[in-house]
Amino acid sequence: MTPINADAGSGLQNVIWNHISPGDRIFMYGGVYSSMPYLPNSISGTELNRTLLTSVPGQEAIFDGGYDGSNGLAPGGGGNGITIGGSFITVSNLVVRNSRESGITFFADPGVTISNVAIVGNVVSNAYRSAIVTGNNADGTRTHSLLVEGNTVTLYALHNQERSATDHWNNGIGIGSSNSVVRNNVVHRGYGEGIILAGIGNIAEENVVFDVYSAGIYLDGSVGGILRRNVIYSTYDESFFVTNGFGNGPASGIQVASELPADDPRVFLSSGNVIHDNFVIGGRSGFYYGDYMEGGGFDLSLVFDNTFFTTNATIGLIHFDVIAPNTHDASLISNNVFMAGIGSELTSFWGSLSGLSFADNAWSPAYTGDFSGVGDIMMGVSFQSEIQKFASALLQADPHSLVWNLKYADDLGLQGAYFTFLQEVQSIPEPATWPLLLTVLILGALCRKRRAYQPVEISVK
Repeated sequence: MTPINADAGSGLQNVIWNHISPGDRIFMYGGVYSSMPYLPNSISGTELNRTLLTSVPGQEAIFDGGYDGSNGLAPGGGGNGITIGGSFITVSNLVVRNSRESGITFFADPGVTISNVAIVGNVVSNAYRSAIVTGNNADGTRTHSLLVEGNTVTLYALHNQERSATDHWNNGIGIGSSNSVVRNNVVHRGYGEGIILAGIGNIAEENVVFDVYSAGIYLDGSVGGILRRNVIYSTYDESFFVTNGFGNGPASGIQVASELPADDPRVFLSSGNVIHDNFVIGGRSGFYYGDYMEGGGFDLSLVFDNTFFTTNATIGLIHFDVIAPNTHDASLISNNVFMAGIGSELTSFWGSLSGLSFADNAWSPAYTGDFSGVGDIMMGVSFQSEIQKFASALLQADPHSLVWNLKYADDLGLQGAYFTFLQEVQSIPEPATWPLLLTVLILGALCRKRRAYQPVEISVK
């Protein structure tokens, strides 16, 4: 390696422009840097020789944008923390904080396509807007094949810190791309959505999202998206409750909609999405489809093998709406567990449920309404109480150990994000919440009936 001085005299950006070549590995010594780097297309790597920006092993390089909480556009320089303008670039093991705009973001020069970028193992906090965002190229023509993995994101969308916005808030991880993967991230304590997917063929898996403002994971203009093995929950920290008058309380868990107008080249209408094996705990709604703005109906999608639980459902633990002339089209909701606590609404809908099929779901308390279907299971209070005792016994035996997971994981189907989730649960200040959260995990895993599903043919609407 060649040491290069990137102090205030030469400037980090000048080093990147004048000394870095495609495929170079840039190791930042530990310390705080106020210069925010732009990685241009000119230093793009290749499939076999990626350009890398990372910390020196064992050290921590911190990029600090100087945002002091007063104004995202305050005097002092550029807005974003790290900006990526090229392909085959990896940004890893860095701390990005106090960004005046977004923490890690993308900016493609005219005519440039960004692809095969990996954002791995970073900590992004205190961003005025989004923490990690790939831009609004949801048609996939300018950004595709991205990986966002193993990052920790907290305190973002600070422009909505007063929690009064009814639209235009930002998100923790935003994918406006195609064929991209968001995996094994922890996103929490933000004043917008947790994770949002827009575009074709994107995947969000094994992430943990909690205490966010609007929705834990949001499919907005998502075609053929996959949500699997994510854990989304609320600690009921009112600092992040919605206060704008629409369903006041904790964020919705999983939400699907199509917001931008259909003639906007950045967006498709959501369709062909597959949502399975997620745990959603808490929230003013567990699963919410909204037909607002461009809408289009909940189309050609599968929702199966998920567990939804809340004591706070002010909208309905599961909710659909559709506004004529839009209709739902050929979607199946099956093999899910829906548990609503006392005083919570179990289901709600506006308009028609035509075009939606329901089967083999487990309901608590017992349910025979419009969402019921063949093969439904009604779960009595006694069954829940037995599982509650099991969870409590595990915690009393060794409340700070995850050793029991190794014994029960295969039987219960708890893996991936659930391990991360349990570690996060242990950091919650009130241990009294642990049995409840573990109960939902165990009860959901025991109740769900595994079945094989035929693949869905995806079409762009």
